[in-house]
Amino acid sequence: MGAWQRGGDQEPRAPRLSSTAPDGVRNYRPGGLRRVFLLLLSAVLLFCVLTYLLAWVNVAPAPGRVELPQGLAGEAREVTFRSSDGTSLTGWLCVPAGRPPRGVVILCHGIRASRLAMAENARFLLDAGYAALAFDFRAHGESGGSRITLGWRETEDVLSACAYVRELPELRACQVAVIGDSMGGAAAIMAAARDPLISAVVAQSPYSRLDRAVRNHFRSAFGPLAWLVAWPVRLWGELLIGQRADRVSPEASMAELGSRPVLLIAGGRDRLCPVEEARRLQAVGGNANNLVATLPANITGAPKIFFSAHFDTVEPNPNLNIIIQDGVIRTDGTSILGADDKAGMSAILEAIRIVVENNLPHGQIQLLFTVCEEIGLRGARALDLSLVDTDFGFVYDTGPPVGTVITQTPTHDTMHVRLLGKPAHAGVEPEKGVSAIQIAAHAISQMRLGRIDAETTANIGSIHGGQATNVVCPEVALTAEARSLNRQKVEAQVAHMTQLFEQAAQQFGGQAIIEIDRHYEGYTLTENDLPVQVVRRALKSIGLDAPMRPTGGGADANIFIARGLPCCVVGTAHQKIHTHEEFVRIDDLARSVDLTLAIIREVANMR
Repeated sequence: MGAWQRGGDQEPRAPRLSSTAPDGVRNYRPGGLRRVFLLLLSAVLLFCVLTYLLAWVNVAPAPGRVELPQGLAGEAREVTFRSSDGTSLTGWLCVPAGRPPRGVVILCHGIRASRLAMAENARFLLDAGYAALAFDFRAHGESGGSRITLGWRETEDVLSACAYVRELPELRACQVAVIGDSMGGAAAIMAAARDPLISAVVAQSPYSRLDRAVRNHFRSAFGPLAWLVAWPVRLWGELLIGQRADRVSPEASMAELGSRPVLLIAGGRDRLCPVEEARRLQAVGGNANNLVATLPANITGAPKIFFSAHFDTVEPNPNLNIIIQDGVIRTDGTSILGADDKAGMSAILEAIRIVVENNLPHGQIQLLFTVCEEIGLRGARALDLSLVDTDFGFVYDTGPPVGTVITQTPTHDTMHVRLLGKPAHAGVEPEKGVSAIQIAAHAISQMRLGRIDAETTANIGSIHGGQATNVVCPEVALTAEARSLNRQKVEAQVAHMTQLFEQAAQQFGGQAIIEIDRHYEGYTLTENDLPVQVVRRALKSIGLDAPMRPTGGGADANIFIARGLPCCVVGTAHQKIHTHEEFVRIDDLARSVDLTLAIIREVANMR
């Protein structure tokens, strides 16, 4: 019998090592570390699988038989048409009998629903004399498609539905509008931005951007642990639908709708697409669009460049009374001058006029004039990059000296905070209530605000809440921001503010709902960056000098750089911006024109 065997029928096994060495020190046991590693690896793999499944559940098809409701029997016919990628879409076409329709409305249901959800809308429209097309989005109801894309490809479905009804003889003369719910509302907005013939949009509970919708969804399901789940699910989802979530953006599309009527509907208790989402969309709307103009090159081989400025001003000034005195342009003090950014735009336009009238040599030049800069760089976000053909450019949007180059800007986060308390009669039983105002006051009183350090600032911008003096305030809404030239510092400041809101809510028995949005990313430029080099050489060629400096504000350049358009912010003539003391020196305007011409010359010489 071998030395390894203890009993007659037992399997042999290796002898165990002693648990301690002769000197009393425990032996190294690699098997234990391997088990820990395998356990951790298994946990990571399980987490990946579970988050993938969560992502798949949200994009998996939702097919099903859709029966025509009794209320539309005899007045709706089933139709089939194809989306732009060939996906077959099924719907009901409802046309009022005995009279020409007053218009036609495309009806777009929400996620994991079907055209049946829009049947009552179709009935209402028929009774009002409108035709309606209620259809199933791809991967819904009786339409084809292998997966839901959460608004991205569904936008193509809306555009195809509009094209389909325009081809029908009985509807060819009708204006087309779109009504959408949730995902359908988001797709309706994005479709209208691409189809100028869509005359109006009604969007009920739309999201402003898909990445925010994902965040809201998991916040409602997982509470404080939402961040742990939302980001991997978002990554899996982006792989499944084939598009980044932050690029599925009704918010970016709103600026392109111009003066077309848009009705946004939101519910105060909707946590997936809360009222704040509609407010974001509302803030983008306007009656003007971005302008992209191209001056073709008259020489070959020169880089393609752009100049950019923004149309909007920080406040309206319809009764502008301009005073020109002693070489200075200002107002009578009753309004802003609006030189931010008219000074930049006028210098660019004057330089282009001189180039064209004198046939000066130049490469291709594009003018990118944006809207909604002052309310969040929204025009730059919405800019259609398919219209842009450029190598690098210059954004005219900072103060003198003329030619100043902004080399560093902060990362800027915004916070939308809802503090929920509990209402009660303030005179009869206030102890049964929880004051949201008290929660807010307690949190803010402990916050580091204003100038945090040389690189960082923070601010509470607005507070709204309360109904009456005899009601314990049940809800307060706040907006706040933090900025820093150091990304880690801005994230630390936001975490500090978030923690205080949440702690105060917990202390008083309320709830804090906080949404954090990266308003824009900061950037850093050096003298080696090509746009900076060109400005510095142009300044030297006309005998000027100007500083390179950081700033605490943002500009369209932040968005352009993030979207892959190299550029730098260049100083123009406006001074004391955003005040009624704003002014411009005429000599500075002339220098700004000279600098623009010098830049064009420098680029032409780069052949």
